[in-house]
Amino acid sequence: MITAQIEGENTQMTNDLYRLLKKYTGLRNLIRDLKIEYVDSKVYPIVPRYTMLKDMIKSIMRHPDYMEVCHEVDPV
Repeated sequence: MITAQIEGENTQMTNDLYRLLKKYTGLRNLIRDLKIEYVDSKVYPIVPRYTMLKDMIKSIMRHPDYMEVCHEVDPV
């Protein structure tokens, strides 16, 4: 390999690393928020709490950070 190819590959790997770190941070923040909401919901009775938990899960599954990671297509 020549130096230009190595530099190009290094740049690509650095870009991939930062993209993956962004996705990881987004998911981690979503999980942290979900945990806080879950703990806060424990003071409610079971029937309203069940509805709250369903809404929490739906909101997470529709969040752009979740969609970006879980619905991406891997190149073959």
